[in-house]
Amino acid sequence: MIKIFHTGDLHFCQKHLEQVDRCMTYAVEQAIADGAEVAVIAGDSFDSAMHVHEPAFARYLELMLQLADAMPLLILQGTFSHDRLGSLEPLKRLRARYPILVADEPGQWILHEDGVMTWDRVGADTVPLRTDRAVFSCLPSLNKASTEIREHAHGAAGYVADLLSSWGQTNDQARAAGIPTVLVSHGTVSGCVTESNYAMVSPDHEFSVGTLYQAQAQATMLNHIHKHQSWQDNGRLIAYSGSVARLVHGHHDPVGFLLWEVDANSAAFKFHPTPARELIDITFDGPPDIDELRRLAGQYTSDMHHVRIRYEIDQDHAHTIDKDAIREMFTAAGDVRIEATVYPVQSIRASGIGRAMTLHEKLGYWAATTGDEHRLDGLESRLEMLQTMEPEQIIDHLLGRDEEEKREAA
Repeated sequence: MIKIFHTGDLHFCQKHLEQVDRCMTYAVEQAIADGAEVAVIAGDSFDSAMHVHEPAFARYLELMLQLADAMPLLILQGTFSHDRLGSLEPLKRLRARYPILVADEPGQWILHEDGVMTWDRVGADTVPLRTDRAVFSCLPSLNKASTEIREHAHGAAGYVADLLSSWGQTNDQARAAGIPTVLVSHGTVSGCVTESNYAMVSPDHEFSVGTLYQAQAQATMLNHIHKHQSWQDNGRLIAYSGSVARLVHGHHDPVGFLLWEVDANSAAFKFHPTPARELIDITFDGPPDIDELRRLAGQYTSDMHHVRIRYEIDQDHAHTIDKDAIREMFTAAGDVRIEATVYPVQSIRASGIGRAMTLHEKLGYWAATTGDEHRLDGLESRLEMLQTMEPEQIIDHLLGRDEEEKREAA
C-alpha cells in the first residue's frame, strides 16, 4: 500500500497568487501531516508564461521543495498554454531530500525503495521487483501537432489508446509482483463535466474512460478539468482532483486535493477541501435592484467573499446606474466586479413621416413602421386628449371623476 498526495491545476501567477498560495500551502502541510509517501502534481502548475524573478514562481518553487523534502515528487507537464515549454526545467535541477521527477514526455517510471528513493525509467527489459515502491505511467499534455500524432491513422485518440495499451504489460507484471500501479495524465475524458457544469462530449477529446483502463493501472490520477469527479470499475479508480482553488466565477463546487491509498489490487481516495474563496454571482435580467443589492451586501462581509454583479440595460439608461454606489455597498467583501450588458438603441425612421401634416398622420406612420397598428386607436384618443384638454381635465377623466364628485371633494 502506498499513500499518494494528488493535486494539479494550480495556475500559479501573479493574478491568482494570494488565492492559490493559501490553498496550496494548506494542501502541502495537510499532505505531509497525513503521512503521504509520494506527491503528484498532474499538470498546469502555472497559469501562463512565468519569469524566474516573479514572486509567484518563487513561491511555487518553495512549495515544491517543501514537498520534495518530505517525499518523492512527480510533476507532470500540463497544457502548453499554461506550462510553457521549458517552464519546468528549473525543477529538474533542484536538490532536495527526495528525488523530483519532471515528466514532460510520455513514459513509465518505477519508484525504487532503495533507502534514498530513486526514479528509474522503464525500458524494454525492465521488470518490476517486489522491492519496488510503485510504477507510475505518465502521459503529459499532448502536442497534437507533433509528427507522431499527425501521422497516426486514428489521430490523437488512437495514439493515446495504443500507448496506454502498450503500458499494460508492465503494469500487469507489477501487479503480479504486488506493486501498486498508477497512471498520471493531463487531458479531457469524454463525458466529464467542467466547473461550470458543461459536459465535455466530443470525439476530439484525448481519452474515454475505457481507453484509460487499457493501461491496466489501479489508480488513474488526472487534471485539466477543474471539477473533482471520478469513475470506478472493479477496484480500479479514475479521478480528477480538480483545481486547488476557485479561479473563475461560475465555479461553486468544493475544491481541494486527493489523498490516495493504492496497492496492487485496489485503490481508494479521500477528497480534502481547501480554504478557497467563495465566488458569489448576483444576476438581474434587467437593471439591478438596489434594495436587493443592499440586502445581499449585508450577507457578504468577508474578504473570502468575491462578488460578481451582472445586469442588462439599454443604452439610453445605462448612465442611471451608479456603479460606485454599488461598490460602496460591498466594501466588506473581498472583491466586487460589476458586469453590465448594454444593449444599443436602434432608431428607425418612418418613411413619409416628414410629409405628414398633422400629429395624427405622423402617429399613423409611426405605428405602421413599428408594427403597433393594433395600438393606434388607443394612442389616437390619448393624443386627442393632450391636444384638447387641460391637465386637470385629463386627470379627472383618467380617474373617472365626474362634476358632482369634484364638488363633493371641494
